[in-house]
Amino acid sequence: SIRIPEWLIDRVKERANEINVPYQSLIKQYIKQGVMTSL
Repeated sequence: SIRIPEWLIDRVKERANEINVPYQSLIKQYIKQGVMTSL
């Protein structure tokens, strides 16, 4: 598990609703993008 601030989860949920995807999938996508840009 990972601890994420509530405000950040809320922002991700808002964005996920805008683009009609599950918020967990969006979090995974954001993590992947972050990792790929740091390599």
